[in-house]
Amino acid sequence: MDNEDIFEKIGGKLTVNIIVDPFFERILNDDKIAPFFSDSYLDSQLAARKRFLTTLFGGYNDSDLERMREIHKSMVEKDGLNDKHFNAMLIHLKNTLLEAEISPELISQVMERTEGTRKYVLCR
Repeated sequence: MDNEDIFEKIGGKLTVNIIVDPFFERILNDDKIAPFFSDSYLDSQLAARKRFLTTLFGGYNDSDLERMREIHKSMVEKDGLNDKHFNAMLIHLKNTLLEAEISPELISQVMERTEGTRKYVLCR
């Protein structure tokens, strides 16, 4: 299954629109990772949040990964973003997908794809 198939099978833009708010609500309610996001940042970044989820569902290319590294660099260097925080995000993503009744097979593929971004998000 190629990247585009995953995006379409997961429900495409409709699914992204359905889960974007519940996913980021979970993040904002998690004391471990909420400090990395300000409410004003999230309110003004709906398109960026949707792009992030679309990237995870539809695949990514080298420029997307380098952009992830750039976006998270100061969080890693100044704020201590690390594996603990990434793991918390993974749990919230998986639970949001389960709540949206995405199939276990597709959730597994999305989680594997998301895990592949760890070294970029954590600037390794």
